Amino acid sequence: MAKYSFVKTCQYCGKEFYARRPDAKYCSASCRTKAYRKRHGIPFPDFSSLLNAKISSEKENALLTLRSELRAAAENEKKIAPRFERLKKEYDKAVEARKKSSTAWTRELENRKKAEFAEINSIFINAALKRKSLEKK
Repeated sequence: MAKYSFVKTCQYCGKEFYARRPDAKYCSASCRTKAYRKRHGIPFPDFSSLLNAKISSEKENALLTLRSELRAAAENEKKIAPRFERLKKEYDKAVEARKKSSTAWTRELENRKKAEFAEINSIFINAALKRKSLEKK
């Protein structure tokens, strides 16, 4: 505090403050600015609308990103589905051949098809799960 301090009441907010000058009217620069705006009819800035605009633009960006990811997941699933069906049929054929014959070649073929089918099945399931999680978002 200054050597000479005066107890004053702010003309804008009504709060008591210690003034360094005897002619002080406001407790802070913000109260002085608010009083000036009120006296001259200058509207106060509406920061809430700026905040809402920022939030809505962030939501729109997030929504656009989710939509593009969903489209990509759906495309990926569409590409995988025919391969999945073809491999499922080949695997079933290999199993039938194994039942008819017990040679090493048919067992090897069955095991190869089984591994390939398991791999594509996991990719297909992951694509479907990703699509569902994106749809939930």
